[in-house]
Amino acid sequence: MIVLVCALLGSLAALAACSKHRPASLPIASIYGRSTARLEVTAIVITDEQRAERAREIYTKIAQLGEGLAHERKRAADRVTELTSEPQLDVEQIEAAIGQIKRDQKAAFVAYIALQMELRKTLTAREFEQLGRFD
Repeated sequence: MIVLVCALLGSLAALAACSKHRPASLPIASIYGRSTARLEVTAIVITDEQRAERAREIYTKIAQLGEGLAHERKRAADRVTELTSEPQLDVEQIEAAIGQIKRDQKAAFVAYIALQMELRKTLTAREFEQLGRFD
């Protein structure tokens, strides 16, 4: 049964790797694009220079978080693909690689929430809402 499950996981990983369309991903994976868009307009929306600079610092950290998560997800997915293509499947290593993806996503999400809370403290409600429109 375990071999059948591993074969199924391997097939899914190979199919996803060969697909023209990327599978749906968690919203955390798209934070890079949203943050860079907002980063470019902070000076327009936020008139106070100190708060604008702090907002840019936070958006930069958020973008770096998204970029790092995307890199780690690709690395882990490559590892799962590599493991599932070996003649002798090692279920424990496959589970460990998938578990690492989940742990990385959770850690990134927690860090993202902390940065968003810091951003909420830095910006007025109106500025936060206006910047939220730039996706």
